[in-house]
Amino acid sequence: MRTEQVRAETDIPHMLFLRLLLLKLGLLREHNGVLVAMPARAYFSQPLLERARRCYRLWLETPLWNELVYLPEVALRPTPSPMEPAQPEIIQGHQAIVARLLYEQSNRWYDVTTFVARTKLYLPNLLFPRQYGPRTERYSMGSNPYGWDFRLRRGWLMPREGWYQVEGGFIRAVLTGPLHWLGLLETRTEEKHTFVRQSSGFALIASDAVSENAGESPGRLIVQPNFELVALAPVSEALLIGLDRFAERVSLEHVAQYRLTKASITS
Repeated sequence: MRTEQVRAETDIPHMLFLRLLLLKLGLLREHNGVLVAMPARAYFSQPLLERARRCYRLWLETPLWNELVYLPEVALRPTPSPMEPAQPEIIQGHQAIVARLLYEQSNRWYDVTTFVARTKLYLPNLLFPRQYGPRTERYSMGSNPYGWDFRLRRGWLMPREGWYQVEGGFIRAVLTGPLHWLGLLETRTEEKHTFVRQSSGFALIASDAVSENAGESPGRLIVQPNFELVALAPVSEALLIGLDRFAERVSLEHVAQYRLTKASITS
């Protein structure tokens, strides 16, 4: 989407997702319609693995994000809010898709269309439990747990194609949305086909295992006579946040370089 076409935050779901995530993490607060940054030192003092897991589990286990609102080819009636919380069936759908991903080989690229078709074989009732009536009626209001009519944006939604448009669209939204935004999946597009591959840390973040680098020793902070500060790797984000509070940042390209000035201290 071009920048000039953006009129509201909801036009860029990625940005809305990040805002909701930061609010849940306590890094942002809404006050009188204005977003206010909150102290972040406590959060960034945690190990990277723990921070990544907190973000991942907020999406996986809470009503933070509802992908059904963002299906590209399907319109919902009555129209839900862009920040409609995820129903329990959506949260269960997140967990089922992650479980299917973890069965796949982590180092291979997978065509999303193929993954959707394979998932249909294993999870035919991914979003619509059987007790909500026959399959041909599940996309009608009163026959699903959401209270929505599912319709194509152009034309009628036929039962035969419903699974690929609704459940399949949901799977695509999960793979190319939150799992990609959180850095857990890599994506690429070739000839109108989208491919995904697990990132190197996906399995670790999705598990309860302890990282071998959890006790990694911090780097060094050198204060030079000319009032320049050099932080040597590995540099924690908590240290950088602290330096940003009272020093002027010079460079973060190869090493973290700061300078102490009268203005930076008094600010």
